[in-house]
Amino acid sequence: MKKLLWLHLALVSLGKRLGSLERADRKRVIDGATIFRSLCASCHGTDAKGLPTNVSPSITSIVLHGSTGTINGKKYPTDMPALGSNNDEWVASVLSYLRYNLEVPEQYAGMIPPQYFPQILVRPEEVQKVRTATAGRDKPWTMEELQRWKIERANRTGQDAYKYNAS
Repeated sequence: MKKLLWLHLALVSLGKRLGSLERADRKRVIDGATIFRSLCASCHGTDAKGLPTNVSPSITSIVLHGSTGTINGKKYPTDMPALGSNNDEWVASVLSYLRYNLEVPEQYAGMIPPQYFPQILVRPEEVQKVRTATAGRDKPWTMEELQRWKIERANRTGQDAYKYNAS
């Protein structure tokens, strides 16, 4: 009961921050919060402060395929599991929650102009693009592999390897 009350209060608080989002985007972020708090928080902490590198530009690839090895010089006791068996909407929900919750300062929550939503929120179509681009991957990423993949992908597409996007 205490856990359900805590989740309810967390979602109410988050809901107040999402005032300027369209209904579908608001639902995606709230669904992501529910998923994160019930599945991811045991390792990453309820406030996501346990994320070793915050939200990296390649987080979609990590969520889909998992990660292993050393991160920023630290080896964690368990690997990040691959969550790619979940559908694109599920993945987009978790990623949208993380981006909105971690990257939008509290004082600006609810005041973000709609033209900035695509830079913050992750759409299922973006997840599908990364899923397609990494379709042959059958093992978790190491940070070194992920870095090489980002640079190779940037060279192929002409994008900046460090530009912030869902991939």
